[in-house]
Amino acid sequence: MTTHIAVAEVLETAQLDVVQSGPSPDFVLAVGFGATAGHLAVHVTDADDTASFTFGVQGTPSDNGPTVAIRNALTAHPEVLSAYYGSGHTIAYGKITRTSIRSVPFTNWDWWPVGICDVSTEKPAGDGLAMHVNIGLPGDTSVFAWVVEKVGPGWLTCDDGSGEVADFVHIAPDETLTLLHVKGAHNDSLNRQVSASAFEVVVGQATKNVGFLDGGELHTRLSVPGNLTRATWKDGVRQTDRTGFLAALQARGGSSPFRVMVVQPHMMLARYQTLQTPGVPASEDLLRLQRLETLLNSARGSVVGLGGDLVAVGCC
Repeated sequence: MTTHIAVAEVLETAQLDVVQSGPSPDFVLAVGFGATAGHLAVHVTDADDTASFTFGVQGTPSDNGPTVAIRNALTAHPEVLSAYYGSGHTIAYGKITRTSIRSVPFTNWDWWPVGICDVSTEKPAGDGLAMHVNIGLPGDTSVFAWVVEKVGPGWLTCDDGSGEVADFVHIAPDETLTLLHVKGAHNDSLNRQVSASAFEVVVGQATKNVGFLDGGELHTRLSVPGNLTRATWKDGVRQTDRTGFLAALQARGGSSPFRVMVVQPHMMLARYQTLQTPGVPASEDLLRLQRLETLLNSARGSVVGLGGDLVAVGCC
């Protein structure tokens, strides 16, 4: 039997984009890893406010391996898939619910120039410390390298790996502490639509780990001996280990500001501005943006309640 961990490993970097829907709850997904490999027809069976998904390969995939792997993962644990409909209905964890979406813009976006970043490649090649060594090397165009380039002066350490508190932790010159949670875009198309699902996992990680904004707990977790050589920079210059970062963390004042940053370049500024234009016609993409900003506003509220703030990063 396929475990939840095995399913998560398959779906973590999978592209799942709705490309066809109609009056019924059934829909078609374009699936793959970074590029569309094939299509899955998703059939929804519902009764008494419960629902279940079944998945079948539609047509002939351009790449059968990824298509079948994603279908098998979803079939093994279909409860990991959530579906959102224009009617306001949601299918999640086998339950059908309906909520009203309030159109309240999220006001804490930051937009980073994409440059040479391959927005669909989250991190460089390699496992464990090998991946850390490769971050920011010549030729690395991953989103991780993008973070190192754009995050600004101060201390930065990558904590990606077992027991991570965030993908990156940053201490600015003014002692602002930031936990950065990073995901690659579902695809690198310049015409890609808004995707709330592209943010769901990373926002969930951000809110789950917000407790590490406490300096003492954070220092303890980042001081684990086996992780001291994870990639670290000071003002953009690579360091040999985390010693200097940990000293800066201990030196922070107890009242220094903190925040959470969600980095997901699937959201493009040009598309955002188009959808925010007054009088723009209603569309599925506008509805997806409203869902996304509802998600971000909710997450921001939980961080603000602890005295911090939340920033979402898209690309321009």
